[in-house]
Amino acid sequence: IRGSVVDPSFGELATASGFPSYQAHAMFACCCATEEPDAERCDFNAEGQPLDVAQGAQGDAAAPRKGQPFEATLRRAAVSDKWGTLVEVLPGVGMYVTSVQEEGVGGVPEYNRGAPAERRIAPLDRIVGVNGLTAVSDMSKAFRESTTVVLQIRRPFIFETTVESNGQPLGLTLHHIETGSGLYVERIGPQSLVAKIGADIIAGDYITKVNGLEGRPSELLQQLKSSTAPVLTIARSEGPADAP
Repeated sequence: IRGSVVDPSFGELATASGFPSYQAHAMFACCCATEEPDAERCDFNAEGQPLDVAQGAQGDAAAPRKGQPFEATLRRAAVSDKWGTLVEVLPGVGMYVTSVQEEGVGGVPEYNRGAPAERRIAPLDRIVGVNGLTAVSDMSKAFRESTTVVLQIRRPFIFETTVESNGQPLGLTLHHIETGSGLYVERIGPQSLVAKIGADIIAGDYITKVNGLEGRPSELLQQLKSSTAPVLTIARSEGPADAP
């Protein structure tokens, strides 16, 4: 499985390999999924606002409700210029803002400086449209190759849920890239423990912490493996990938 990563300094795109997507069947007997699409990271985000603080678009538009898309227009002089943000791009899965550059030049910091607080682009925002496109591969391409992009952004709401697994498999299909910052829930098995106990987890959720731990996906998976009652911090923007 191959992929690409944008340098944390918001510099050039660097190629990378070994970004497995995991199919995690509880207590996390995880097995590598085969023939997964390329994992990719695009230059896109960094502000570090509190998780429950909305950030986002210009003008006097009403503040978007969490889970509802708002629009943000970004511009740069040339395709080679940086947007000033990092975005996790999981083809066929979703696009998530992971960090935002606060100062300097770049489409995102320049946009944020002119936007009301509740409509600024912020970490954990989910991009559900780019220039009218909604398929992840099309959005990623448009973002890389355009000097002006109109983004549809969905702000998540953040909550915690505890899953009393008692060593049983959770029955979740999870995706991630190892340089990412969370675990994306692609599917919940109909006969899974999560489904049977009615845990507050749905397809499309983005797990950002396990037992209060933030870190690489491999660290989050390890927490899932070692816990009999994992506490999950979830960012929920509603709706599956490619369906804003």
